[in-house]
Amino acid sequence: MVDQLELVWSAETDSNSMVIGLLLAAKHAASLYGSAVRVLLFLRADIYDSLHFGEGDKFRGDELRITWTEQALRDLALARARASAGADLTSETLWGELFPAAVEGEETATYLFRRCLPRPRDAIQFLNLCQETASLIHGRDRITEADVVQAGRQFSDWKLKDLALEYLVAHPFLKHLFPLFQNTGYVVTRAVLATRFQAAAESLHRLFPAYADALTVPGVVDVLYAVGFLGVRRGNDVVFAGGDDLPAQFHETEFHVHPCFRAALGATSAIDLRHFEIAAAIGRVVQGGNQGGFNNGTFTSAPTRDHRLVQDLRRSCHSILAQTSRALTLAEGARDEITEQINRVLDEVNALPSGGSSAYDLEDRVLHTAHYFDTLAAQLLAGGLDDSTGAGDVVRRVQEEARRLRRQAGGSYGSSGSSAGP
Repeated sequence: MVDQLELVWSAETDSNSMVIGLLLAAKHAASLYGSAVRVLLFLRADIYDSLHFGEGDKFRGDELRITWTEQALRDLALARARASAGADLTSETLWGELFPAAVEGEETATYLFRRCLPRPRDAIQFLNLCQETASLIHGRDRITEADVVQAGRQFSDWKLKDLALEYLVAHPFLKHLFPLFQNTGYVVTRAVLATRFQAAAESLHRLFPAYADALTVPGVVDVLYAVGFLGVRRGNDVVFAGGDDLPAQFHETEFHVHPCFRAALGATSAIDLRHFEIAAAIGRVVQGGNQGGFNNGTFTSAPTRDHRLVQDLRRSCHSILAQTSRALTLAEGARDEITEQINRVLDEVNALPSGGSSAYDLEDRVLHTAHYFDTLAAQLLAGGLDDSTGAGDVVRRVQEEARRLRRQAGGSYGSSGSSAGP
């Protein structure tokens, strides 16, 4: 058995020739000595796929590509747990008592194995880190949801560093690509990646002149997909490298950072959207800036106008939510993020007391919300979420509702219809 060839391999012609020679020698020995000698070679898939030689087709019947599924990792985890805690340990006990039943609303095993690359050593390392966090740091004999979340952040940091070291020989520039995805959403379009890469291209080419041909947008996509850092959106699924999946195609435009690396990058939401805050909209009322809406503490504005403005706000939120729910080709994470932010706006609207705010306060809220909708649409477009990603209709609806709210607020007084809000 021959393993760890990646330790002596580099992406050079001589190195490839060495591995090819080893493969040919192993096949020759097996044919020469029959059943007396059996050679088993373990080779990283990306290295094997990079080899090109005339007799490569003769190995098709001998090769076995190992692909680890979530179920296989679950079975591995249970086997390792039984070796430690006893053969009578059941899956229900492992994932319901030793570990919490759910983490952040997701079934625990799925949560864990989605956040590590699909290979045994990573899964075992993550599970052990959860156990060590509970026992060594917090002195617990059961792993809690907080332990898993805390371990996940540490594990993500480890794996981002490990990925760069693992591919240091073949892709020495890898760690210099990670800042392109830092502190932003984990959904990245090809157009946005091209913009970010353009700003860093000169520096990368200066640092790694021998890799200038690979340091292009298509080349970066190919490398990041091949090492498992990026997945590609295909239909309603996000596919990461593994098995016999096609490499990223030129016409594919939406990519997702693997969940394993999101915490380390600060990319924990699908898209980077500013949260809606109402504080700016009510500041002038709290500070006593409104002089016409109250008379000795008594509300004097017509309640029908209050009611209409609140209904306008509520209708706009529901309109955007409905359009977002119909955007079936929009990435699920992006759809959830937009829905969450609009629901924050709706929660503020639903919390307004009936007849308890001044007309000036409500107009200010409407304009503030319209301004937020404009900002939201601009952020979606800046993030590359346009018609090509299924977000075009959502963006247009958000812009449309912003204009409508501004007209409603301005039309009430005949003065601020063109205002962009606070």
